[in-house]
Amino acid sequence: HRAMEEADALGDDSGPEALRAAASRLHEAAVAAQEAGVAEAELQAALDRVSQLQGEAAELEATAAQSKCCGWPWCVFCAGRPEAQTSEARFDETVALSSGARWDGEETIQARRQQEQLEDELRKLRLPDGTKCKYSSTRWNGWVSAIVTGFDANAGTYDLDVKDGARLELISPDGRVTQREAWPIGSPVSYKSDTAGGRFLPAVIEGFNAGADGADGTYDLDIKARSACERIRPRLL
Repeated sequence: HRAMEEADALGDDSGPEALRAAASRLHEAAVAAQEAGVAEAELQAALDRVSQLQGEAAELEATAAQSKCCGWPWCVFCAGRPEAQTSEARFDETVALSSGARWDGEETIQARRQQEQLEDELRKLRLPDGTKCKYSSTRWNGWVSAIVTGFDANAGTYDLDVKDGARLELISPDGRVTQREAWPIGSPVSYKSDTAGGRFLPAVIEGFNAGADGADGTYDLDIKARSACERIRPRLL
């Protein structure tokens, strides 16, 4: 009852962390009550409240993420991003646990493992540290050479030797590199297509053509061969 009262006492200005904390306490109290012999039917109101709190937290997180969106069609904060789906996955996990007959945490462990696998896949697809690129700098009023030094999975940005937290739309391949230094085959990118009205389309790198006599190299994409580097941007998925 105390956990239920605490949950009901939350105000409209409560953040997602407070909502999730209250949902966790209420969930633990319900588990303890069931273990003590309380019938699941008598706990239904508490279970419904857990689901409601998780859902409200997920909505707040999604709204906060969208408010950070830079307008880039395939940035980490746009529709379809795995990070946005993480909140939904946690909500679905809670609903499954609340409505199921088992309380041994098996579903929770499985959901976490799936999330870890997804994060591993993201790390494999991102540009590795040491990758040469170009960065569109307002300070230098143009594109400057840069090197990837890190990646922020939460923000969906790259750390470069010339700029921390560089957004995807400000990064492009460096055309004057060797085959060994080119962006890896299989890397997801976005390509600015004239036939699509100048929109950026999702693509995947299939090869690199080194430039001759000081000219920039080009990339073969699954949607366009010999694509100019200035038309390419990194993409998360």
